[in-house]
Amino acid sequence: MSFVQSTNWPAQAKADFEAALPKAVLELLQRKHLYQSVTVDLSDTKQRTASTSQGSKSSYDQGLRDATTALWVPVEPQLPGVPTTQPNSARDPVYIVFPTVKMFCRGCDGVEAHNLVHVTEVVSELAARTSRPYFPPTLQNFVVGYLCQGCKTSPEFFMIRREELRLTVVGRSPIEHIAVPAIVPKQHRKHFSGAIVAFQSGQILPALFMMRTFIEQFAASQVQDSTLRADAVLDAYMAALPEPVRAHFPSLREIYGRLSEAIHAAREDAVLFTVVNAQIVEHLDARRLYKVSTA
Repeated sequence: MSFVQSTNWPAQAKADFEAALPKAVLELLQRKHLYQSVTVDLSDTKQRTASTSQGSKSSYDQGLRDATTALWVPVEPQLPGVPTTQPNSARDPVYIVFPTVKMFCRGCDGVEAHNLVHVTEVVSELAARTSRPYFPPTLQNFVVGYLCQGCKTSPEFFMIRREELRLTVVGRSPIEHIAVPAIVPKQHRKHFSGAIVAFQSGQILPALFMMRTFIEQFAASQVQDSTLRADAVLDAYMAALPEPVRAHFPSLREIYGRLSEAIHAAREDAVLFTVVNAQIVEHLDARRLYKVSTA
């Protein structure tokens, strides 16, 4: 989408630049998690001048550089379409459209399309209010609200930080919904999902701790003696399992030990988290396969 209709190369570069921004936002909100980032992809725009004169290519590339260092002005959802002014100088702002996105809706209990209902850009507004425009135009924070097209129950809000071409999700309310495998007992899903949220947010040690907590709490719920310490609980839990489960499937006792080693060493082992996550699900599925009842 673009708001500049012109045959000159700087204006065309700005128009192409604006068309790339919604794609970056879509990838950020649909595929990335808290504290994860995307970089605006300009590879398609730069192909436009491949067969043109050197002067045209230089002019177009300069237009892209101007757009990169310009202030990005969000288009408000209640005022869709072309802005009232269409500036085309090197100092003009770039208009960013926040597209419709698909994400989990708590009201509908499924993935639904969400429409933009609110957007503000707080850094440039702060600079304007304080009459101290010392913030670089390439540093911006957008507060964005989306509402489910179906139930229209409650908006989801994001804070997106822009640093030149890099966009990062730095805040979200409410926290992202995490789909937990159905095999995980409901009463223990908060620890399992909490571990995944921490992991996706780059907090590896807390993620390892939460996953170990899940193992402790689940195993304790399957053992009658509530006075046992964690190690003894895991021993009693494993001893009560059918022999095929103990012999041929991942051991929660062994997984617990590996998690404890990483935590005590303060080792942020992302590979370990990914492996034990899959192994825990495999262990729980083995219980289902051998019809081990869950308390």
